[in-house]
Amino acid sequence: MAINCLNPPCFPQLPISSIISIFGNKEVVGNTDCSMNLLYLIDEQGLVDQTVTGSSAFLTTNNRTIQIGSVEEVKAHFSACSRVYWELVKFFSWEVGVLQRPPTITLGYFDSTNETMLDAIQAITACFNCYTVFTHVVYDKNGNALYDTEQSTDLAEFATVSEKKFAVLPTVDYAVTGNLLKVSEYEYSATALLNEVCVPVLDANCVETPALENVNDIQHLGLAAVLTSISSSSIDYSFTTKFTPKNYAFSELSTALLDLAQTREITGVNPLSGGVNTLSKHYVNVYHSVDYTPMFLEGLTSTGTYIDYIIHRIHIKNTLEYEIFKLLRENQSVSLSDLTKLQNTLSLTVRNLVDQKLITDEPDSIDKSKFKDIFLEGNGWVVIKSPTRAVNINSRISPTFRICYVRPGSTHFVSIGLCETQVKEI
Repeated sequence: MAINCLNPPCFPQLPISSIISIFGNKEVVGNTDCSMNLLYLIDEQGLVDQTVTGSSAFLTTNNRTIQIGSVEEVKAHFSACSRVYWELVKFFSWEVGVLQRPPTITLGYFDSTNETMLDAIQAITACFNCYTVFTHVVYDKNGNALYDTEQSTDLAEFATVSEKKFAVLPTVDYAVTGNLLKVSEYEYSATALLNEVCVPVLDANCVETPALENVNDIQHLGLAAVLTSISSSSIDYSFTTKFTPKNYAFSELSTALLDLAQTREITGVNPLSGGVNTLSKHYVNVYHSVDYTPMFLEGLTSTGTYIDYIIHRIHIKNTLEYEIFKLLRENQSVSLSDLTKLQNTLSLTVRNLVDQKLITDEPDSIDKSKFKDIFLEGNGWVVIKSPTRAVNINSRISPTFRICYVRPGSTHFVSIGLCETQVKEI
């Protein structure tokens, strides 16, 4: 392929999965060092320098991604008239911290005139694959809503098919969008209910007028921020999305105006008794106030699975791929007849995942009698190895290993009973 010297070339990276195949129950992944990179799809190009007349575009289809880390950078590159400006300024008003928000955000450009968001994220991922969670602006540069559109739901399909990414999508029409995502089994996606807020109307010079207009808030960006606020390389990578953000509410992010019945309907969970309603038509996350404390409820994917289970699944497969790749890359040869090196790598990797609290270490938590050909085992996990076949040896393909594990859970609801009894007579 010829390189255009006028534009920065893209050198696509082959995925590790081209060498290591990890499969089963919709399970496969990519790079372990990119968990805190939140990709935000926008269609505003911005300027390299807002103060310079004739300044070139900040983002283009030849230079689609840029990582920014402050509100000052937002103001330097985007007009105060734009929706992107408003959304990013709000993002950077939130406090950095675990289960709050990451220190930076990666902008990914799409040309809303000539391509869809799906076209763009596919092009972005070919050149920049260092992210797991992504979302998109609420409105395009012309003020058209992007939530509850085919463009938006196509991103959920992209994430689920890839089994390497997780989409957080905004919704207002949750009954339609939520149902579509559930029926389609888009497990690698979650929706967040947008609330209406009043913002000042700007004139042609971006000056506030006395008038106000209703727009939809950015709850989806808050949810995506939470999911990218903790590194997958941390000693303890366990978390749950419910009850977040921790320590500090998202300033200027509106909470839902929902009663108990509405919250039950929208989330698919009864807030008075707990438990996921498997018959619910949709599972939508809401940013609500509980005892005057803003937090996300209920932390579910579009199919009713807990979000943390999917993020952890991605990381587990990510880690396995990466560690096995290192083994093959760093050794002169890894023999098919002697699986000691592979055994040691698998054992160490799984035990590290146990230490990260992603696989349970509770004794007798897995029924090992159900499994044959156990290669390795721990309290909450087993590795099963298939018999080696001649064709595999001739093709230099290892036996198939299957890792089965029990995942720890987080407490979302506590049930306590009271019992009054008689005073003991002396």
